[in-house]
Amino acid sequence: MNLNHFLKIDREKAERLIKSLHFLVDELLSDAVTDQDFEGCIEIAGSIVSNCEELKRMHRSEQVVQLHEIANQFLSKGLNVSTIKRPTLNLEHPVITEILRNGYPKEYQQYDQEHGDDTEEEDE
Repeated sequence: MNLNHFLKIDREKAERLIKSLHFLVDELLSDAVTDQDFEGCIEIAGSIVSNCEELKRMHRSEQVVQLHEIANQFLSKGLNVSTIKRPTLNLEHPVITEILRNGYPKEYQQYDQEHGDDTEEEDE
């Protein structure tokens, strides 16, 4: 079982969840289907979904795990590091949505008219 895609603090729990999944699928679910216990199948399937969602939440790429381990090494030496996310442009911002739907507000258009819009004069 490869647990390299889980943080060290999550590996023991991930291993338990994976073993539980194997038991649920290989033993309990197949027995419930054989016994035609469809209500039991639904409950087992719910447990499988729950375990898979938890594993998905804990699962990281190997690079993230390595970076986390490096950050912990720095922290153990007294150097606190943290991750920084690149800011993203929120195109669903209410102002941007309003401009995309209706054009610029009248206040902006009035400002252009009062201060002269050089682009219109150059076109003539």
